[in-house]
Amino acid sequence: MDLRRQKKLREDYLATLWEMHAGNYGADVDNKELCRRIGIDYDTEGTIIAQPLYGEELIKWTSFERVFLLPKGRPEAERIVEQRYAAKETLVLKKIYELSGQNTTKIVGFHELVPATGMTDREVSGVCKGLEEQGFIEWPGGDYVNITSAGIHAIESLGQPPPKAGGDTYHMKIGTVHGAVQQGSGNVQNVNITVTNNPEFDQAIAGLLQLIQASRSPDDEIEELKDEVVKLNRLALSEPKPGLLEKAKARIDLMKVSFEGAKLLVQAAPYLHTAWEYFKAKHS
Repeated sequence: MDLRRQKKLREDYLATLWEMHAGNYGADVDNKELCRRIGIDYDTEGTIIAQPLYGEELIKWTSFERVFLLPKGRPEAERIVEQRYAAKETLVLKKIYELSGQNTTKIVGFHELVPATGMTDREVSGVCKGLEEQGFIEWPGGDYVNITSAGIHAIESLGQPPPKAGGDTYHMKIGTVHGAVQQGSGNVQNVNITVTNNPEFDQAIAGLLQLIQASRSPDDEIEELKDEVVKLNRLALSEPKPGLLEKAKARIDLMKVSFEGAKLLVQAAPYLHTAWEYFKAKHS
């Protein structure tokens, strides 16, 4: 079995096990049924995939036929499930963006959206509910949707085609950030940033920091992302001068790459867009 397939099946195994638990981690599930759901042979590939997970203390079995997630395996399984959902979310929003012609008044019917995504009607409906909660679309009826300005900005801020369904994209709801970011302690993990005279920019900085801190990224990756946000904040405090706008664009483009690598770009995109609009207005 090649490494790429093994990695995918490993993720399939953990994600499917998490789904079969349905929140009841005290009960084990049928390992044969789990293997059947992910399309592998119980006696061959099932063993190849499950044994390393057992060795890493992510899963355990009472007998090999009955398996359950250990506490160490639950956050890893949840991360995979969230990433896969977010990838579907990105795909659906991108298709709505394309089918609407970037027009917030043009309706997109489910009859054209569902086949465009390659997903089921039920899957698309579930994703649209999440997109509406984040303000990326309006869903006034069960049969059609409208993209919002925030949804358009989210896709356009990506700067490149979003990942396809099944890829690794972490999912995080965007909440409203109240008030400006404070300097010194009291903010996210005591990150030292300074408020500007622009509340929208300050809230965008706060939103980025909250998004990073709430992610399941490794600690070193979290620190690197927060450092980039701090650098963007410092750049915003600079006096307007030739070349500064270009420097801001380069900084934001670099941050897009970093957030893409951390599987957070879809959620970070509106905040980065707000930051870019601030720099354009300040240095125009």
